[in-house]
Amino acid sequence: MKSAISVYPGLGISDADYFNYISEAKNQGIELVFMSLHIPEANLKLLEQFKTLLNYIDSLKMKAIIDISKKVYDELDLSSISIYGLRLDYGFSDQEIVSLCKTSTFKIFLNASTIDAEGFDKLRNLGLNPNQIGVFHNFYPKPFSGLAEEYFYEKNKFYKSLGIEVLAFTCSHFKPRLPLFKGLPTIENHRNYDIYMQLNELLMMKVDIACVGDAMANSEELKIMTSYQDNFVKLRFNKINQEILDEHIEILKMSHKVRPDQSLYIIRSESSRSLTKTNQKINPKNNAGWIEPKTVTIDNLNNLRYCGEVNIWKETAKNDGSFNIIGNVEISEWMLENSELIKEFKFILE
Repeated sequence: MKSAISVYPGLGISDADYFNYISEAKNQGIELVFMSLHIPEANLKLLEQFKTLLNYIDSLKMKAIIDISKKVYDELDLSSISIYGLRLDYGFSDQEIVSLCKTSTFKIFLNASTIDAEGFDKLRNLGLNPNQIGVFHNFYPKPFSGLAEEYFYEKNKFYKSLGIEVLAFTCSHFKPRLPLFKGLPTIENHRNYDIYMQLNELLMMKVDIACVGDAMANSEELKIMTSYQDNFVKLRFNKINQEILDEHIEILKMSHKVRPDQSLYIIRSESSRSLTKTNQKINPKNNAGWIEPKTVTIDNLNNLRYCGEVNIWKETAKNDGSFNIIGNVEISEWMLENSELIKEFKFILE
């Protein structure tokens, strides 16, 4: 999953601050920059700053995607500026959308959050080729107005069935954007999630590019975002048995591929046992009581040839003594309920 940032001309952030932010994103490996030209709160310097920022983005050989309404599109001379894509917002007719997709030198992105299968059928009947477009979800500044996970995921499954690239927004808690300064996520529950949890869910929900919706992310958030180019779910411990962690650090540091045959109780790593030597014994330790959901365990020698297998638990179970408890990871309820979508994962051990 790739990453992108947003910059908003006319909202009071200086050119110098944006230059530093864009440059930092470039240094972290980010190539896409989202810009909007129809935010009600923008001041009269919007177009002036827009052109300044666009020139800087172009000088770094980055790509700009411009969110634009039909009114602004008609007023702006796009022939004189260098942009990668246009996200078409309100005001464009179906025929105008299809015409732009066929004739524009820019890649066209449609609003992923609102268009439905019937709307796509109309566009295809008018001659739209799905291979010519991408789709970009909305962000939602107003709390409680963001999308539900299932609605979002069903939308994305439809787009991916047509081979269409999907983009969506994440929150940054570093520098929220007006008007409410309460985050700009696509998915409502992401408003209060940390960056790892947001990106884990977006990756599982078939998003191709995750874009920071807020005014700025910090360096650590940008670094985390670009780490998802490997398409691994990243899991952090929030409770841990340090002694057991230290004993099995090499197993836990490895990349884990999930077994495709789904268990009711556990997410099983099919990679971890390969690192456990045949003569290596994992002695029972911290292996009593009940195992709660979100717990990470490693099989001890009581489980014979399964010794060394790493599991993430989805349900509560009584430990029969075969599982050494390492700790608990931060994983959302949606992720547990849809764990079949986790193909590969890594633990964050910092």
